[in-house]
Amino acid sequence: GGSVGALGVGAVTLAGGQATVPAQSWSQAGAVRIFGSASYQGQSINPAGAGQQTILNPVLGRFSAHHFVVSPSSGCGAFTYSGQPFSSVTVTAMNAGSPPVKDVNYKGSFARKLTLSDANAFAGGSLKISGGVAEILAAGFTTGEATVQPAYIFTLVNTVPTSIKIRATDTDGAVSSGETASEIRSGRLWLGNAYGAEFLPLKVPAQSQYWATSGWRQNSADSCTSLTMPTRQDTGN
Repeated sequence: GGSVGALGVGAVTLAGGQATVPAQSWSQAGAVRIFGSASYQGQSINPAGAGQQTILNPVLGRFSAHHFVVSPSSGCGAFTYSGQPFSSVTVTAMNAGSPPVKDVNYKGSFARKLTLSDANAFAGGSLKISGGVAEILAAGFTTGEATVQPAYIFTLVNTVPTSIKIRATDTDGAVSSGETASEIRSGRLWLGNAYGAEFLPLKVPAQSQYWATSGWRQNSADSCTSLTMPTRQDTGN
């Protein structure tokens, strides 16, 4: 049910009736049978029948992913608020090729449960998925990829903007590499006071803010926050 991979070494020359391949490889996750054929004095030599193929060619593997590539998309332009889900985080299984390519067979029984963590090891927060542990089950992978929307949550509200790198590690020990930095900000919505006649419209100042070293300040980089305005007018204050 998987995609066909490729052997690193596809032919050998016998010496003394045998040959050893010291560094054989397979380009996809999964298991494989290596079936050999030969030519001797112009005649093809092949084991005859599926039974002999099974005896002569045991299952090799399971072959696992070599590493992962994590591609995050921030939740609010150039940053993500603490507690806000990322727009997306895609984890792609890769092989050990040069250059590496996507391991499309990393799915189903050939995939493994995967944990997301911060490669920068910042101690003041943690990643969550839907409020729970930041894990991707094996069933979440399709043709070597899985996409989730984790949130990073600061332990303390008054935490300055912090850079994290989302790392992926599966239960086989395969780990992502070259993780991209993502900025997390602690944010709030500030509403100011407004004064005026009770029957006249009032302009109420509103700001999205984030916590900086100097305290709360206007978040001029916020391009994602929207306000829902009242759908009716009440008379009086």
